[in-house]
Amino acid sequence: MLRYLLIRLLEGAVVIFGVVTIVFFVTRLLGDPVLLLVPQGASAADLASFREALGLDGPLYAQYFRFIADIFSGNLGNSFTQHKPALSVILERLPATLQLTGASMLIGAVFGGALGFLAAIYRDKSIASLIMLPAFFGQAAPSFWLGLMAIQLFAVSLNWFPTGGSGTLAHLVLPALTLSTFTAAAVARLLRSSLVDVLNEDFILAARSKGLGARIVLFRHAFRNAVIPTVTMLGVLAGELLGGALVTEIIFSWPGVGQAVVEALQMNDFPVVQAGVIVSATIFVLINIGVDYLYALLDPRIRLAR
Repeated sequence: MLRYLLIRLLEGAVVIFGVVTIVFFVTRLLGDPVLLLVPQGASAADLASFREALGLDGPLYAQYFRFIADIFSGNLGNSFTQHKPALSVILERLPATLQLTGASMLIGAVFGGALGFLAAIYRDKSIASLIMLPAFFGQAAPSFWLGLMAIQLFAVSLNWFPTGGSGTLAHLVLPALTLSTFTAAAVARLLRSSLVDVLNEDFILAARSKGLGARIVLFRHAFRNAVIPTVTMLGVLAGELLGGALVTEIIFSWPGVGQAVVEALQMNDFPVVQAGVIVSATIFVLINIGVDYLYALLDPRIRLAR
């Protein structure tokens, strides 16, 4: 297991290195931030001096190698606009994004799991289609539209929740529900499909023929095997939600990493954009490694194979 962990960590490091390289060169295509930061009418000497102060002087390859060396020393640069370490700008916003993502994952897993479980149990009845109807709607509806509709209905018309911002539980409800819709739909559909397949397996029939109770067969044998693909998908969705929360954060003015990156993009604040992408990619890789180890807890066959 230790060898496997080291291999996965090495693979994760390669992925993060690739992300770092891509984000470095892509941000340089956005334009020259010096032109946005200096006063109009600045001389060429002033521009050159300011560019040197920001570390944007010299060939692009030299900037890249300096950037990589700074990363290994724990320095992701200083924000061009906020004049403080870019990493601290992202870390200040990270708790808000983690709070929104965590609440969305919890809501999506609970409601999606309940829908999928019930649809599998009543798979031979017409009510199963009615149970899965919200899942089909959740995967078809875009999050920005759901967010706007939620604001119009629950914030403007009914005045139950604030239209945006953060600070209280009420501020979290609408963005968390909006972001969790796709997760709940995906979990419901996958869990239903997996559970139906497992319930038709020979070992389930054998367990029933031995006289085991219906609940024992369902939860100890069927559900435990059926939930493994769902755990896989939840790990992937958790990483996607960290990046996909961008639209939801903008709609609800949620002060997370996504909104910080968008604000930095508007000012070509390269260090903040780079720090945001690097932090998100690192969390995504760690989540996937953690999911791999969760497999072993759920299925001893995976642990023995490794």
